[in-house]
Amino acid sequence: MNMTRTPLPSQFRVWLVEKWMEHKDELMLWEHRHPEYDDKYYFNKHKWMLRRMFQQQEQFIRENHRKIQKEVKRGLKKGNL
Repeated sequence: MNMTRTPLPSQFRVWLVEKWMEHKDELMLWEHRHPEYDDKYYFNKHKWMLRRMFQQQEQFIRENHRKIQKEVKRGLKKGNL
């Protein structure tokens, strides 16, 4: 049997799906309703804001990678995580 591997989605695509889910949860919490549009509309309407948010998050992680790594390691040693 020849099984082809499906490529995994990029980090950006996974992040976008998370943001869409967060958006739907926020609407349900604040307005007690589901969005009247789909994820394609949301992504298209907010593509530049979402792109900028992802880039800023990635930059923060790059700049603070060593600090974050040390804090996680400390937390594991202390049993906090």
